[in-house]
Amino acid sequence: MEIQVAIGVRLADVANHAGVSRVAAGRVLLGSGAGHVRVSEAAAKRIQEAARELGYQPNRSAQRLNGKGGNLLGVIVNTNAPEIELCRLVELERLAWKRGYQLAISALPPQCNANDVVRLAASLSSQGAAGIVFLTGGVNASALNKIEQAPAHAVYCGIPPVIGSAPGVVMDLAYGYRQAVRRFAATGRKRIGVMGIDWVTFNDVYTDYRLESVRDEANLQGVTIIHAPVAVEAGRTTPSRETAESLVDGLLADGVDAILAYSDMTALRMIQVLQQRGKRIPGDMAVCGLNNLEVAELLFPPLTTIDERAGDVADAMLDLIVAQLQGDETEPAQRVIQPALIIRESA
Repeated sequence: MEIQVAIGVRLADVANHAGVSRVAAGRVLLGSGAGHVRVSEAAAKRIQEAARELGYQPNRSAQRLNGKGGNLLGVIVNTNAPEIELCRLVELERLAWKRGYQLAISALPPQCNANDVVRLAASLSSQGAAGIVFLTGGVNASALNKIEQAPAHAVYCGIPPVIGSAPGVVMDLAYGYRQAVRRFAATGRKRIGVMGIDWVTFNDVYTDYRLESVRDEANLQGVTIIHAPVAVEAGRTTPSRETAESLVDGLLADGVDAILAYSDMTALRMIQVLQQRGKRIPGDMAVCGLNNLEVAELLFPPLTTIDERAGDVADAMLDLIVAQLQGDETEPAQRVIQPALIIRESA
């Protein structure tokens, strides 16, 4: 079959094909007219279909030379928690496409500082990104926004100590951690091992936040918290079997009867080692993960986990960045999303 590529298709051609004005087509395909041009969902769909049929490609170089943005959003991700960030990214891509936006994606380099993050955002902006979506929860938005070159249009996500007052999604993970502790206590658990990443040279803000959250609830429930730091291993996002074996042996020696892991994948590694040690899940040890990845319900026993609601996070972040670009002052600067405890057989 011969494939024909349209040459020189103009925005006006797309507008005529869709039966709309050139201004409306520009709003959907280029992001122009923010704040004063409104296009219905039905019209936007016709415009997108016309653009696909005609093979329309916007001239990004010309837009940048004219100082104009477009329908391109820059997205910054991290590799420290690739599984959950991929879930958010897939949802963001799906939702953005429906609303006429495309994504340019970059990953943070290892051990980067705030200035490195700003440079990465600037690089995406130079490629035509009208706004930046920090899909990773590992960027300290408060520190970043103190830098003069920080992006003008950006949204962030993360726990309260990370996001501060910056625009974006506040992930109230403490709510989920407290639910997990209550679940452990309700099922008779007395000593809870709480896993956290040990970076050696600095404190992990997520680990500190997790410990503070569970200790507050543990005091109310009359249970004991045992901190289980996990040393970072080069090239890995979950503990190696050797590291997990050492952790499990230490927790068993401490009389721990429940484990709160910092990810589903880490929880599954702990279950693997516990079962090799002849321990019953949840009879001898209850285990709870974080993320609610698809794999959590596929293994035995199915994993109890804290669902971060990746789809809702992506949806809210898209709403917030679009509101910024359109100058919509009715949209609040932040949205708070509380996770949900998904109870399965492991706890």
